[in-house]
Amino acid sequence: MSFGNNELSDDDRTGKLPDDNWAGFKLLRAYRRSSLRVRVTLLFLLLTAALFLVFSESVIWMTSRGLAASFDSSLFNYASEVSESVNLSQFGDWNIGREELLAERKILPFNLGQASLQIVDRAGRIRGRLGSHRIEVKPHQLESFEGRAQSETLSLDGPGRSEFRLITFPIVRTGPPSFLLQIAVPLDQLNRRIQEQKAFIYFLVTPFLVILFLAGYFFSGAMLSPLFTIIRRTEKMTISSLDERLPEENNGRELDLLSKTLNDFFARVESAYRSQEDFIVNASHQLRTPLAIIQGEVDVFQRQPRSETEHRTFHERLAEELSTLNRAVKDLLMLARLESGAQDFSFASVHLDEILFALTQRLNPVAKKRCIAFAVNVSIGSGDFCVRGDAGLLEALFQCLLENALFYSPDHETVTLTLKQEGEFAEVVIENAGVGIPAEFQEKIFERFFRWSPERKSQGTGLGLSIARKIARLHQGDIVLLNGAGPRISFLAKIKKF
Repeated sequence: MSFGNNELSDDDRTGKLPDDNWAGFKLLRAYRRSSLRVRVTLLFLLLTAALFLVFSESVIWMTSRGLAASFDSSLFNYASEVSESVNLSQFGDWNIGREELLAERKILPFNLGQASLQIVDRAGRIRGRLGSHRIEVKPHQLESFEGRAQSETLSLDGPGRSEFRLITFPIVRTGPPSFLLQIAVPLDQLNRRIQEQKAFIYFLVTPFLVILFLAGYFFSGAMLSPLFTIIRRTEKMTISSLDERLPEENNGRELDLLSKTLNDFFARVESAYRSQEDFIVNASHQLRTPLAIIQGEVDVFQRQPRSETEHRTFHERLAEELSTLNRAVKDLLMLARLESGAQDFSFASVHLDEILFALTQRLNPVAKKRCIAFAVNVSIGSGDFCVRGDAGLLEALFQCLLENALFYSPDHETVTLTLKQEGEFAEVVIENAGVGIPAEFQEKIFERFFRWSPERKSQGTGLGLSIARKIARLHQGDIVLLNGAGPRISFLAKIKKF
């Protein structure tokens, strides 16, 4: 291994990845583009295959240990029999009295035809050898003179070089052993049996994994079937079928939750669409009416010569209708802005009492023309009426309520404003005299384009209270009709304090 070569390869210079990495990226892209069903099945198969791999390797390891232990036991018994057959003379000569032990007449887990045998004395000298492989005597093997056999795996020089299992066995007659018997047998049969066991186990696992893949693909399809149903039904939904809903039961908890979430979303979409339809129809009517009046007035006016007085009257009526049209457009734009969830409002610390006092001063000239007075009451000990909001929106809210109070109040009456605090809210009650509102209309007055005026023709757009309520709710508050039965009508507006 060299660390001195710092030259860049062609792939490094060009910035290209090796082919195997490209193949991996292609597989990853193919996986990401595959269907959810295939991905779930592959993940299930991968997890199962990993578990089976661990299990198979554990079985193979245990089987290998068992075969190795059986192999060593057979080798030990064989060495014991051979050691008993060795004849030793008093001059150190030896021979094997039962040479048939070296013949393959017994069923053993090793091949005796490739076995090697040798006798070693205490000095480590080889006194005799049988077989075609030379066994090198090592110092640790001489420890067997203490009466304990040793086994080890090693490679031997000679024909057909391979792994051998060597046992060093003490030859005991009387007294301490003077010689050691070493037998080396090839491990070919043991390794072959281990490989056969491994191949057999993998042969069983492979078709089982194929069956698992097919079963996983089938069951994942059944599991995802409700999801596909949700997708198909959602794809078929159109403007004309916004009232349809997805089933929310018997699909599994997660899919039931998904169906419920989608149904809630569809309900909001349907509500927004219906609201938009109503808005377009009513807005068209609101804009078309003053335009039609203006067009009619112009047509009639142009039919014949007019006097200066008639010109003045025509211009006044035209200005009045243009004012109505301008107010309608302004209210429609404000309502659209509020309903669109615009985030361009400027929220800051606002004092409600200052806004109300400024509005009463501004509307006081209009009130005086009808001999109507403003009375402002502030609860003692309420502190300041500081809220967090958009000053322009809050001014529009209370201007709407005060203008309504002036419009519906009889002459020579009083419009009362009461400021107080209740918990975390600042509350404003606006009360005026007037004919009561029938119970069936008391909630409808907050709907868009709804107008009800028994005493005089309403000149508004029918959007004021709807806009005022949306502004209040935008400020985490609300507007309610406290008393609509008469003879005093009162509205409560509450805004969350700063």
